[in-house]
This record gives sequence, structure tokens and C-alpha cells, in this order.
Amino acid sequence: MEGSSDGSGDIADVGGNFKESPYVRRKKKHAWEKEGGEYSSGDGKETSRGEEGLGYKVLVVFTAPTGKVMHPISLTAAIRTQVGRVKDARCLSGGRVLIVVDSESQRDKVLKLDVLNGGKVKCQVPGSAEKVRGVITGVPKDLSMEELKKEVSGGMVVEARRMSSRSVGLEKVSPTVLVEFGGPLPSRVRIGCLSFYVREYVPPPLQCFRCQRMGHVAAVCRGQGRCARCGGNVGKGRR
Repeated sequence: MEGSSDGSGDIADVGGNFKESPYVRRKKKHAWEKEGGEYSSGDGKETSRGEEGLGYKVLVVFTAPTGKVMHPISLTAAIRTQVGRVKDARCLSGGRVLIVVDSESQRDKVLKLDVLNGGKVKCQVPGSAEKVRGVITGVPKDLSMEELKKEVSGGMVVEARRMSSRSVGLEKVSPTVLVEFGGPLPSRVRIGCLSFYVREYVPPPLQCFRCQRMGHVAAVCRGQGRCARCGGNVGKGRR
């Protein structure tokens, strides 16, 4: 929900204020770091080297995003009415809106919202709902995940899922378990009287099965199809 520039390098935000363009911010930041002093963030507040002064971010997620609740004009009016004038707001994909406010009290006000512009919302601080996942190996195959969650100690287990391996087209049960923790990642956990080492879970990279490149999937691929075995070009009708 970005506004247009007034020709001076500033961009109007959803709160009706003007914010600096990325180019101007980079230029000021470079001069600030070079001189080691202070610079103005554009809203009248002086930002020191140890304080970013970027405001408080809240992610608002619409449970049923529609064109009506996501309409820029009505959404802007709703934010001003229910929250007040904000530092910045922008629409993201998936019916999400990122709102940046100046104070903690205003942030708490946004976090308490259940309805915004007539649509039901869930609000959270970005990054607060990130999952902490770890992997433990050597777990007996006959141990169910419900039993594991009841018997494990040394960490607060939220969810557990046994990982599987595939060989010659057949899926095999693995002794490796992916565990989601409700707190910091422990170094070890105990199941009964046995101790298991916990390593951080690293998700597999996103790879396109059409062009074999990384970072996207075949559904949105615009590249030339390639064979995964020989690397040769594949026609549009083949995968």
C-alpha cells in the first residue's frame, strides 16, 4: 500500500506521512556510518548508532482475505480509526499486512485486534511464531509419536514426526524423528532413561523439478526444462 512520490525522493505512506525512498535511506545510512555520528530518520527523531529507530512491526493476517477487506482506501481508513496514525503499512502476499508503529502502546493496540476493516485477523510480532525444530536419531521404530511426546524430557516438545526414507520407490520407516520445540533448542533430550543428541533441523533447499534450478518450484517456472539425469534440454510437453 505504497503511495506515490512527490518528486523529492520521499514516498507517501498509508498513514498520510512521507517516508524516505530506499535510495535516500541508503545514502543517509552510508554517510552516518562513515562519520560515526547521528542522523535524522525523517520523522524528527535523532537515531543514534546503537538505536535503529525503525519502529515496532506487527504482522496482521486476514483469515479470509477478500478484495473488500484488503481495499487500500477502506483499509487505510480502518487502520487510522482503530489504531491511529501509523509510521508505515504495506500489503504482503497471502492476505497479510505489515504495520509499523512508533510506540509500544500502539503496537499492543494492534496485537489486540480481532477484526480490521470488517475482516477477522490474527496479529503477531514478526518472527515470534518461528518454529524451533531439531532432529534426533536412533529412536526405536516401534515407539509412537504420542508415546515419545509423553516420555521425552529435557525440552518442551510441541510436535514430533518420524521421518521416512525412500529406496527403489519404496518408503521405509526411519529411526530419525523431527521434533518441534516450544522453547530454545536443547542439546540433548531423554526418552525414558536413554539420552539422545539433538541437532538443528536444516530444511531441504527449494528446487524446481522442471529446470532443476534452486529457489522456486515447477508451478511458477519460466525457464527451459532440463533433464535431471543428463542436464539436456527438455521440450515443453515433457518434464
